[in-house]
Amino acid sequence: RRVHGRRTNSAFDFKSMEEASVGHAKLLFTAPSIVGDVVAHVLRALIETVRTQTFSAAGAAAMQAEIDALRVEVLAMLEQDRFTASLLEELVRSLRDRSLPSH
Repeated sequence: RRVHGRRTNSAFDFKSMEEASVGHAKLLFTAPSIVGDVVAHVLRALIETVRTQTFSAAGAAAMQAEIDALRVEVLAMLEQDRFTASLLEELVRSLRDRSLPSH
């Protein structure tokens, strides 16, 4: 992967992307703002999908583990964004509401 002619191993090289921010019509587009909007959109879609499913105890536990891992990565990438954190909490609540009790 190349960013501005340099090779990078990271999935997102925010530092380089922020340096290449584009100012237009009093709007400033930065990598974290764009990625934050994409993540929010994906989380909303995932919340709606979870609300239409029923999860076994094992399925819910697996999903919870994935959400926990996602939380660490996403919040680190977006610098502890409160809106994203609230969407992740809503996802957990929806998962709990749609999970069958363990036997």
